[in-house]
This record gives sequence, structure tokens and C-alpha cells, in this order.
Amino acid sequence: MPFERLIKTNRIKVFQSNSNDINQLLQLAKRDLITATRNLAESPD
Repeated sequence: MPFERLIKTNRIKVFQSNSNDINQLLQLAKRDLITATRNLAESPD
């Protein structure tokens, strides 16, 4: 489904973000990757 149609049908909404929001999300992703790497040795699945 095209992006514009998803917006028109309210299946997705436009979200305005700023650099602080993006940096916070990147830090969370980094933390999750570190945790996943640590857990890989114990539980590879």
C-alpha cells in the first residue's frame, strides 16, 4: 500500500521528531544490541 494511502486511511500517522528523539532511540538500540550480544553465548535462539 502506498505511503500516502496509509496516511489517508489513518493506518499510520505523521510524526514530527527532533534530533534529541532520534539520539534517544539510537541509544536504546545500542543498548539492545549490547544486551543481545551478551545473551548470545547463553541463548543463541
